[in-house]
Amino acid sequence: LQDRALVVVFLPGGKTLASTVGGSIKLWDVTTAQEKARWQAANAWGLSVSPDGKLLATWGESDPTRVWDTTSGQQVAVFEGTTAPTFSPDGKLLAGSSWANAANLWDVATGSLIRQYPHDTFVQDIVFVSGGQKLVTVTRNNQIIFWDANSDSRLRILEGHTGGVLALAL
Repeated sequence: LQDRALVVVFLPGGKTLASTVGGSIKLWDVTTAQEKARWQAANAWGLSVSPDGKLLATWGESDPTRVWDTTSGQQVAVFEGTTAPTFSPDGKLLAGSSWANAANLWDVATGSLIRQYPHDTFVQDIVFVSGGQKLVTVTRNNQIIFWDANSDSRLRILEGHTGGVLALAL
């Protein structure tokens, strides 16, 4: 497992690919297939890239969400208790699930927790929709929940999935 890429994501523009490999984050030039950069990020199971490609968020089972500068490889922020992060369309906010059965919304620049969206069970995944005005979460009890991103108002719940709902994609 040390040599396997657990997750790969394209940075905006499609010319650079980021991967988690053996406790490291690697950036690859897609055109030349050459490694452009590498830095240590133990326990990185997941990756999320900011819309401008300047920041990369990682998370792992026993590791908080960490935000990295893709140019320098320096860690620029840590968000405790948050997994499966996603950036808002403007890159100013980071949303992620919490082990405390909630979704968290963070200010990327200050590291401040803006609000929490309480759930009855663990939040599997979260995405921004409607230009960042809404959040959609998926829970372990197979609910898809729409939230107002500017408040903690629950807008709509979709239920009735008989199998597990693990992830969202737009």
